[in-house]
Amino acid sequence: MMKTIRRLAVGLALVAGLCGSEAWMATANAGIYVPKGLKIGQSYHLAFVTNGTRDATSNDIADYDAFVQSAADAAGLGASEGVEWYAVGSTATVQAIDHVPVDAPVYLLKGDRYLAKDATAFWTGSWGKSMYLNVDEYGNSVKKPYDVWTGSKNAGERSWELGGPDSNCNYTRTDQNGSTWLSYGLGKDLTAKLHFYAVSEKLTFAPPPAVPEPSALSLWALIASSAIAFGWFRNRKR
Repeated sequence: MMKTIRRLAVGLALVAGLCGSEAWMATANAGIYVPKGLKIGQSYHLAFVTNGTRDATSNDIADYDAFVQSAADAAGLGASEGVEWYAVGSTATVQAIDHVPVDAPVYLLKGDRYLAKDATAFWTGSWGKSMYLNVDEYGNSVKKPYDVWTGSKNAGERSWELGGPDSNCNYTRTDQNGSTWLSYGLGKDLTAKLHFYAVSEKLTFAPPPAVPEPSALSLWALIASSAIAFGWFRNRKR
């Protein structure tokens, strides 16, 4: 009798453990990167440089938002997670600093140090020593510096904007921070294919949802299933 109870208890524990692990994995497989050290309820942004490229001929910021959103979607960081992404760029009608709603620390998709502690640090490029926006949407560090369209100057203000009347547009490189993180060199032809910076909407760190306790009916169903399985196993041994 004691052996029967023990085997039944083991069976129940295994079934319950499997149910619990399935619920946990559903949360653990979420695509959004959560830096270590965040406290529950803390808000943050994520940022990346696109792996893909496009021109700067459009004067509609929505086209560039769609480009970075598509990159995020492909990497499992966008629509599947309900997260909106913004292109860091300026056009004739919008400046980057007004378009990208930064109001929390900004992190890369790799490592646990924040890129910028707040909006002021982000827009001025005050990112700390050896910190660059050089990680793509897949969490890979850029080995060779990328050229990046911005249409902006330091602090996110419009300068030789995307889709502007001039043949050139402001750009930067992924090995730049400080005063040149948005503007490097004398601009490039609008038709050139360069990368883009992307910043997520504000995210909030929350713990995974608790696994609900099984109802009495579910518990009896588990007991019955385990008992049937044990009986089958016992009959096979005979």
